[in-house]
Amino acid sequence: MIVAQALFVQKPGYHGSLDNGSIVALITTGSEIYMNERAALIQRLLAIISDYRAHDRHPPDVEHVEKWLSQFPEDSALNVLKELVGVLEKSYFSKARVISEFANLVENPHFVGNNPAQYWKSASLLDIQKGGNSQHDLNELISSKISEKFGVVPAVNAVGAPDYYYTRKSYSI
Repeated sequence: MIVAQALFVQKPGYHGSLDNGSIVALITTGSEIYMNERAALIQRLLAIISDYRAHDRHPPDVEHVEKWLSQFPEDSALNVLKELVGVLEKSYFSKARVISEFANLVENPHFVGNNPAQYWKSASLLDIQKGGNSQHDLNELISSKISEKFGVVPAVNAVGAPDYYYTRKSYSI
């Protein structure tokens, strides 16, 4: 059974009667609406997650998200996508926000004391993630902020450092 929905849109700037082509009718089947909603959600998801992976050899695309969605039963996939987009739109830390937070963190006296440059000469970032590159990528972000602000390149995995920083990013799409 195909259920059709019609949406009537008055042409911009027209304030006359409903005849003579003043109304544009868009008629779609239920499955087309479903696919349009799914496609729109995928585009919203890609807009959210792409900032960290823009320079990947294979950044996420529609095919990548569709492949990820294929692990769910077809009748659940749209709801999973809706929920994921909703959660990420409320809680996702963009790359720009993370860089801003790192910029504040690397000089925060509660973490680094009163002499941040000296602190970062002895502290070490940890790069111990097995598989994936997210920890390495985040270490590059924080390291660039430290270098930019203090002219110091922090050690990574230094043995005997007085303090270690473990960075972690998690998402599985």
